[in-house]
Amino acid sequence: AEVSSDSLITHERNQDVQVLKVYDAPSFSVSKGSIYPALNQEDCKPEGKSWTEIKAWDVAAQGNLPVKLDCTEAFSKKYGFPSIRAVKLDGYRTRIQEQEYYGYIGFSNSMGSFWVKTIELVVKEGAINAPSLNGIGFYLNAFHYPYYQPRPAAGADNGNAHFMFADQVRAQADQYPATTLANGDKARVIKVLLPSQYAMGGSSYVPAFYFRPFAEYIDGADKHQRWDAVASDYFVGMSTQFNREGDVLAR
Repeated sequence: AEVSSDSLITHERNQDVQVLKVYDAPSFSVSKGSIYPALNQEDCKPEGKSWTEIKAWDVAAQGNLPVKLDCTEAFSKKYGFPSIRAVKLDGYRTRIQEQEYYGYIGFSNSMGSFWVKTIELVVKEGAINAPSLNGIGFYLNAFHYPYYQPRPAAGADNGNAHFMFADQVRAQADQYPATTLANGDKARVIKVLLPSQYAMGGSSYVPAFYFRPFAEYIDGADKHQRWDAVASDYFVGMSTQFNREGDVLAR
């Protein structure tokens, strides 16, 4: 269900974490043959087979080899910020004569290429420094819809959203100068990334997301979240950019 439903009572929403901005980050690809800068495929983690086995595989002699790659860590390392969702791809071993151009792994219908959004969060210093802070998480609903139709309502959390534990939050917060919220509270800006594969070639369905961040606290056996208090979940599509500084920060 949409996070902004009535099941979120008032005390579960506050200003501990809020979205400040969403804007474009550079696109990337996991295919060497793309127009976008490529991740090193070997920085990704293959599932089921080692890179040594993949490299030694000869499609002409041994047949097709499906390959699943997890590039989440490689993506975050290249961009310098955490990803709020997994970067996983289904590909196949390329023919030996093609690997110089495409890499060891190829992808169908442009599925190796991604657009990326930078999401800036403002997190209260009081929340960051709280001993009970467990970290920052996200409701994330990933979906596809026809570009010529209105976007659908938010659905269930299905977005593989990654959790930032308190030590990650504190380590990143120290990189940025303090800012001040509209109510006078001190806060820090924290950056996270939202990557999405481009729409498949020839498809009228485009990828998009609804999301909302929360700060999570653990006090003994009690675990609870404090969600961004915005009225409805944030929508992000390929062309989405926005800036909430005027509403969130002191003037």
